Parts: sequence; structure tokens; C-alpha cells
Amino acid sequence: CVEDAIDIADNDALIFRVTPEQRQMLFSTSNPEEFALKFQDFIRHVRKAFDTEGVVVVRGLLEDDLLDRLEKDSQAIIDNSAPSVTGQFVSMSFGPVFSDTAFREAALSSVIPRFIAMVLLEMTGGEDGDYEGWNTSTSLHLLKDAFLVKGGEKKCCGWHVDDSGFWPTDARSRPGVNAWIAIDDIPAEFGGGLAVSPRSHYASWRERAYEAIGSTKLYPEEGLAPGMRFGNTCGMEEADPDLAKTIDGTKKVFDFRRGDVLFHTRWLFHRSMPLTSNGEERFRRLGMEPTFKRYSIRYEYADSRLLKGINAEFAALLNPENKGRTLEEVNKVEGPFYPKCWPGAVSDNDINQMDDLVREKFPIAEARRKEVFKTLMQGSTAKK
Repeated sequence: CVEDAIDIADNDALIFRVTPEQRQMLFSTSNPEEFALKFQDFIRHVRKAFDTEGVVVVRGLLEDDLLDRLEKDSQAIIDNSAPSVTGQFVSMSFGPVFSDTAFREAALSSVIPRFIAMVLLEMTGGEDGDYEGWNTSTSLHLLKDAFLVKGGEKKCCGWHVDDSGFWPTDARSRPGVNAWIAIDDIPAEFGGGLAVSPRSHYASWRERAYEAIGSTKLYPEEGLAPGMRFGNTCGMEEADPDLAKTIDGTKKVFDFRRGDVLFHTRWLFHRSMPLTSNGEERFRRLGMEPTFKRYSIRYEYADSRLLKGINAEFAALLNPENKGRTLEEVNKVEGPFYPKCWPGAVSDNDINQMDDLVREKFPIAEARRKEVFKTLMQGSTAKK
């Protein structure tokens, strides 16, 4: 067997370049064995890096036409949205996959979910064959997505793993994958991107870090109850400044190019980065307001379970019996809150039902969410 060439980009062992042939084959097959046989050396290198470091960047997964449409639809969100209430981003929009835009295509129909399933997670999709050592989970689902724009604001979310707002499944579920798409070039020297702490998903200090930010890792099986501490996801520097400095010493920041996709495992510590003085000067010279756009998509297994207890997840707000159910079970009962995106393409029926959810159920859930946040904040204040 002749090994396929491994294209390491920018001399960085964590940045891989996908060839047009590899991208086309990801589109054309849902059979992981067929893809693995043809590109076994590529898969071995990427998977080893991901399993060891918890993060890889892949270049060339998205075609220019899709990136152009993401850029256009990004600007439409920016033009029609208010600044982020957190003060950490110029713009933040949750759930763009539930709109008929390029975001839906990138999240559900591009090669991204196929790459996660067949390369990173070794899923079989229920295919027949000899899959000794492979993950036999039958399908991959979109859990949450968000469009974010980093501007000149200095406030950033410090070292963290995602809280229940971004990752509402129980910590006992197998860890999924976050796909972070750079819609713009985001050079490290300009700031405004994402920093990661490689290997932090099994670092010796991780339990201390979970405690500092009140991570969902600490939740009991029955979930949050009234009066329990609610996490301070972005507050590592205030909660444990010494640990924040320790993690800073492990920091890796990539030179992102437009279309790069950073994949990291759920429990990898990461943080947003402020613009540097070089970045500010760059936008001054261009006569533009600073904007670095990214799209973040979280993918999970079909058998991952929603958190129990108090939470603000739409499916749980609309029907409390969905708490503790798997994503697949919720979809069967309620519709595609967590659309299946591998194996195969998302169905037309699911797309139609997603649009129905937006019209008929999301407004009800949004109204109920305010009361949940009030309860969570009362519990957080009580424990300070």
C-alpha cells in the first residue's frame, strides 16, 4: 500500500491541509472504511494529533463559494444585531443553523460533520464491515452553534471549557467536538482569535480549573438545583489567578486563514483573545472598525444526554421530560432540535421541521428562558 502525502501547513504539526481529492471523497462516501483505506496515513496523523493534543486545525475543508456566502450572511447578521450583552464581542448570534443561510449549509451539509465522524471520532455510522476498535455510535448531531465577532473590546472570556449555555449535555456523555471556522484571516499577531491549551483535557490541574469556573463537570447526575452554585465560565483570572497564569504558559495561538477550521475536544481549555496593538493599527490604517468573524459549531453523539435539573435549553424549557433524554430521543419526540448531520445529508423533512420550530416553539421557549436565568443568578449570588 502506498501512503498518501501528509500536507503539514505553515510547518505547524497541528495544522493539516486537505486536498481537493480528499474533500471530494468526504462528500461522496459515508463509508468510513472506504475513506480510511485510501487516506490511511493522513487519517493516522490527524487522529494521533487530535487524540494527543485535543486540537487540530484543518485547511481546505470549505470551498471558496461557501466562504463567500458565509461572509455575506455574516454581514447581514452584524447589520441587524445589537452588540453582545457580555461586552466581549461586537456581535453574537446563537442558532444561525436555524436560518436558511450559508451557516446551515456549513454546519449540516459541508464536509465538516463528515470529517468529525470519519476522521476524528472513528464513527462507523452503522455500516457493515470489520470495525474493530472503531466507535460504533450510529450518528452525529449538531448540538449548538453561534456566530461571533471579535472587535476592539478588551473584555474577553478567560480560560474555560464551555458551560451549559454552549454545551448542554451531561458531562458523563462521551465528549463531542467543537468546530471553529475562521470567516476572516485572523493572524496571531493581530489578536482577536481563539487560544487553546493543548493537552489540557487531561492536565493535572484540570479539576482545580473546573472548580474555579463552576464547570458542568462538577454537576451531580441530577443536575443543578435551586441554591446550587452556577458557574462563572469566563472568570478564571479572578477566581484563580495563579492557575490562569499556569494555563497561559501552555497557550497556543494559530495564524488563522480564512476558511481554516479548528477542531477541539469538548474538555479542552480555550479562551478568546483581545486585539493587539498591531491589530488595532491594522484596522486604523484600513479606516475600518475592528471585526474578526468566526462561526462555532458543537457536535455530539446521538446518545449524548441533555442535562437534568435547572437549565435554559429550549427543548427542556418546552418539555421538562426532555431533561436527561438523548439527543436522538428528543428529536423523535419533539422534532430536530439537534439535527442529525451524519451519516448522509440532513433530510428535507428535517429542514422543514427546523423552520417550524423557529416559528412555533422557539418564541415560547425564549419567554420561559428569562425565568430560568433569574433562578440561576439567584443561586449564584447565594453562594458568593
